[in-house]
Amino acid sequence: INLPDARTWFAFAADASRRVFQDELGSLRKVTDISVGLQTPL
Repeated sequence: INLPDARTWFAFAADASRRVFQDELGSLRKVTDISVGLQTPL
């Protein structure tokens, strides 16, 4: 593997993992909002 390819692959992997992490965080936040909403008396 020459260096530019490795750097491109690393940037791609970092971007993909960051996107997955943000999705996980977003769904976790949704679940937290829903549970807090259920616990809060109207």
